[in-house]
Amino acid sequence: MATMAIALGVHHYYKRIGSVFIALSILTGLSRIYLGHHYPFDVIGGFAITYLLYILFNTYIKRLLMNMLSHTKHSIKALFLKLYHGIKLIELSQQPISVQQSYTQGH
Repeated sequence: MATMAIALGVHHYYKRIGSVFIALSILTGLSRIYLGHHYPFDVIGGFAITYLLYILFNTYIKRLLMNMLSHTKHSIKALFLKLYHGIKLIELSQQPISVQQSYTQGH
């Protein structure tokens, strides 16, 4: 499944190299069957599940995510900046405070 997932991802952006990766993925599956590590239907089922998830993501989930981002009031850059600064604030708040700092802050 993993080799086919990588091959389909590469094929989505680079057709020629992706086609080579798909062929290598199929050869990997055939070698797993030949060596007795998997049954044929295991490999075929893995390829089928990977392909169905690939189609599902590229048709529905990608469209859903794009619609969610297009309806926000902020640009994508602003969303990433808010996320980055939120993470930085969490990191700063988790730093230990010395006894001297806590005493001066309390009075």
